[in-house]
Amino acid sequence: MPTLIDLSIPVRHGDGRLGLEVAFSTPYSYENCGWQGSSFSMFAHYATHVDAPNHFIQGAKGIDEAPVTKVMGAASLVPLDDHGAARAITADTLEDRGRHVRRGEDCAIHHRILGEEIYNIEYVHQLAKIRAPRCAILALPLKLAGLDGAPARVVAIEGMEFPAEFTVTT
Repeated sequence: MPTLIDLSIPVRHGDGRLGLEVAFSTPYSYENCGWQGSSFSMFAHYATHVDAPNHFIQGAKGIDEAPVTKVMGAASLVPLDDHGAARAITADTLEDRGRHVRRGEDCAIHHRILGEEIYNIEYVHQLAKIRAPRCAILALPLKLAGLDGAPARVVAIEGMEFPAEFTVTT
């Protein structure tokens, strides 16, 4: 049976990055109207999110234009947990450890991947819970019209072959 692994980082009131703080509010409460309705404000590139091409390429597509087929598919896990700020990830390291990576799944910098409409998924956690070197990834960013990225719920799916193609109905 396939296993789902939630890779998303929780978002909490008061968290944030680059001086932009997450803010939650509850303008509608059980006390004042008998039901609850909340709002939030946050930097589009905080916590688990997907970058759109216009994050680094002026005039490129926003996150609302991301085809759903571009934010899901087969994936490879390349263990690099022994690297950090003091130890760079070299091409030789990726070549050695990424032998199970299939064509089209290679790593590259923001400009290159976003220029090819490969949507970058950032700030995931719990990767150690993925036991297999290959799995499927499903990342569904909010369709925020024209924005350069959006928060996303990202899950890994272990134990199944992910279809190579889908029919998408919009």
